[in-house]
Amino acid sequence: MKKIVLLLSIICLAATASWSAEDEHQFIPIRVLDNTIETGRTHRSSTDIPIVAYYDDFISSICLQFLQNIGDVDVIITNAFTGDYIEYEVGSSLGSVMLPINGDIGIYNITILLSDGSGFEGEFEIGLN
Repeated sequence: MKKIVLLLSIICLAATASWSAEDEHQFIPIRVLDNTIETGRTHRSSTDIPIVAYYDDFISSICLQFLQNIGDVDVIITNAFTGDYIEYEVGSSLGSVMLPINGDIGIYNITILLSDGSGFEGEFEIGLN
């Protein structure tokens, strides 16, 4: 009986650790940014997004994974509550990068601009749940 209780305790502990590890990563949906003169900056849908992004709460960083080489990109991360922003220039040929942010509570916008003027953007929250 003691072995069964011990085994169940270990399973519950492992499940809790697994759930908390998943909570540390917040997937960031990325959309195509239409940046034409006629329409201004509006969103349009596309199924060919070469970037996967998530926020890692444990290290207070945005993690970007480039699914293809799209050249050097400018990444702007803005806290919509405070207006504070951070800019990075990264090469997509690296495959993936980690971009540290301060991790203050708020809604954040991430904009990824390519050298040809096109881009992508997403939004995520920190500490509002």
